[in-house]
Amino acid sequence: MQDYLKKLDERGVSDWNTFRADHPKEPIRFRSDFRGREFENCNFSDCSFVDSSMEKVKFVNCNFIRADLSRIDLSGACFSLCMMQEVNLSEIRGAGIQFLDCNLSKAVLARALVSGVLVSGAPENCVATGADFDGATFRCSEFVSVTFTVATLRGATLEQ
Repeated sequence: MQDYLKKLDERGVSDWNTFRADHPKEPIRFRSDFRGREFENCNFSDCSFVDSSMEKVKFVNCNFIRADLSRIDLSGACFSLCMMQEVNLSEIRGAGIQFLDCNLSKAVLARALVSGVLVSGAPENCVATGADFDGATFRCSEFVSVTFTVATLRGATLEQ
């Protein structure tokens, strides 16, 4: 199995994004340690991060469209200005996760078990239209200026 994180580190962001554009259908599965790292302007669309360590990672202006981040501990992770349409965040867990000015349209957060989450930003950027929060539990979390048009909140628990 290829070490795609090593490839990203060796090639740099520009070459990584060119690689992704040239190989859009190549299945990219990260099984890597992202903890404490920072990434900016990276294209992670259609990538899988299942079995990766992602605590305290920071992503700025990254593309996660249709990416799979399910069943991961995202404690302390920060996503800022990220495109996250149709991202799979089902069954994530963790505390202190931030989604700042992210587009979470049609994202799946079903059965997430998290606390201290902040979803915030400018109304035109912070969108969760059609997102699925079915059975999710958000404890002590804040949703500020988020658009939830046609979002599924069935069975979701939003505790103060």
